Amino acid sequence: NRCLPSSPPSLSKSPSLRLLASDPFPSAALPDVNDVPQAALPPEVVAAAEKQKEQKMIKKRLLIGADHFNRDPKKGIEFLQGLEVLPQHLDPESVAAFLRNTPGLNKVLVGEYLGENDPFNIEVLNAFARTFDFTDESIDNGLRMFLESFRLPGEAQKVDRCVQAYSKQYYAQNQDSETFASWDACYTLGFAIIMLNTD
Repeated sequence: NRCLPSSPPSLSKSPSLRLLASDPFPSAALPDVNDVPQAALPPEVVAAAEKQKEQKMIKKRLLIGADHFNRDPKKGIEFLQGLEVLPQHLDPESVAAFLRNTPGLNKVLVGEYLGENDPFNIEVLNAFARTFDFTDESIDNGLRMFLESFRLPGEAQKVDRCVQAYSKQYYAQNQDSETFASWDACYTLGFAIIMLNTD
């Protein structure tokens, strides 16, 4: 299911978020390294067990960070920086990976954050759109995939920014199909689809 990847996008620059991207050993296959003398274990098993332990710690921090985000998005992101889950020099790709892949986030607040008219938030929105693969999807299916990940804001200008980000990504991945002459054409149809489905 391309809409809900099992791991954070590889574009994230955060080492902590990248660490969650792979788990070569299933949990049940790994012994507790505290119960077995490490000298008796193969080095790769010890390394995998330690990596899994670190993954669990990061996932726990992400859940705590999600709770902070749901109370105050800006302070939640600052909290995750303090835990070194997000980098100190914040980049849009890392925030986009956090918003895209962290369970428990309030989708209304995610939409509000993505729709803000702030240069950094707009960069996050564009990075967020780039985490999707819309190749060979119809424009309405692609839009549905995109909007399942957050609640579209109520403010018209925020909706406009979100549809623009979607349209640019959709066009970039489907321009070989020659269905649309430009991303503006994708935007016009995408916005019309939203209006037709708005009560």
